[in-house]
Amino acid sequence: MTLRLLEKRSVELTSAERWYMHLANGLVGGSGLVYAGFRYLAKSDDPYSTLHPAVPTTQHLHVLLAPALVFAAGLLWKTHIHPRWHAKGSPRRTSGVALVLALFPMLVSGYLLQVATDERWRTVWVAVHLSASAAWLLGYGGHVFRALAAGRHDRLDRPVSALGHPRRGDPSAPGSTEQAAAGQAND
Repeated sequence: MTLRLLEKRSVELTSAERWYMHLANGLVGGSGLVYAGFRYLAKSDDPYSTLHPAVPTTQHLHVLLAPALVFAAGLLWKTHIHPRWHAKGSPRRTSGVALVLALFPMLVSGYLLQVATDERWRTVWVAVHLSASAAWLLGYGGHVFRALAAGRHDRLDRPVSALGHPRRGDPSAPGSTEQAAAGQAND
């Protein structure tokens, strides 16, 4: 049953899914980089303050935007990662696996940072979050660059994915609801 579902599920992202993923990564990754810059590199003009005045605002922005990336990762898991995980010989599999391995520590440490009260644990979660986030951003950029360099950006023009699976939403794909409805109308 599960294999049958995986065979029918597309492993290619739609244009809207792809752009949502890029937007979520850009907003969350960008706000994280800006926050880290203010937090660790910028100095305050106030001699009595240890942090730049923009630190609270950029931190709040990053925390408020983070659920967009969590949602995008869940969408990506359902439509792209899980089906590819079971498809042998998928292109870019190595970079995809590296992204998955960076995703979970990045997400979990981001949430644990918000609730950690002991300074030692906060230090651990900061280190995990910074390293996993850097790996995620570099890996994501490399994953997208490799797809563009290989000319895979035109996949939406084809009704069948590179692995032979029907595209979601293609009414002519075998097993689609539109084709099933047409078959019932002919009976």
